Amino acid sequence: MISIRWNHLLQVSIILLVLQIVSIGCKKDDTVITREGDTELPTVSILDPSQGAIVQGVDTIVVSATDNIGVTKVEMYLNNQLAATKTGQPWIFVWTTTLFTDSAYNLQAKAYDAAGNVSA
Repeated sequence: MISIRWNHLLQVSIILLVLQIVSIGCKKDDTVITREGDTELPTVSILDPSQGAIVQGVDTIVVSATDNIGVTKVEMYLNNQLAATKTGQPWIFVWTTTLFTDSAYNLQAKAYDAAGNVSA
C-alpha cells in the first residue's frame, strides 16, 4: 500500500503551473489572414466559325471559355444583342441562319465566373 500525504500548497502550485502552460498554448496569434476575392477575368474565344466564314443553314458556334476558378456561364451575342446563354459545357450554340436575311453578322461571346467577373 502506498501512502500519500497531500499538501494544499503543492496543489495550488500544480494548478498554477497547468494554467500557465494552457495560457502559453492559447497565446493570441497576431497573424492576420486575408482572403482576396477572385479578380481574374475569364477568357473566351469563338473557335468555330472562323473570322470571315460564310455559314448557311444550321450552323454550330463552338466557344472555348476558361477561368482560374471556373466558368459559370457563357453568353452569345449576335450583332451586340444577346442571342443565347449556356450555364454548362460544352459551350456550343446552334444558329439557324435560315431565320436571318443574307448579310454579315458579328458574333461575340462573353464568359462569366462565380465571382461575377466577365471576360473582356
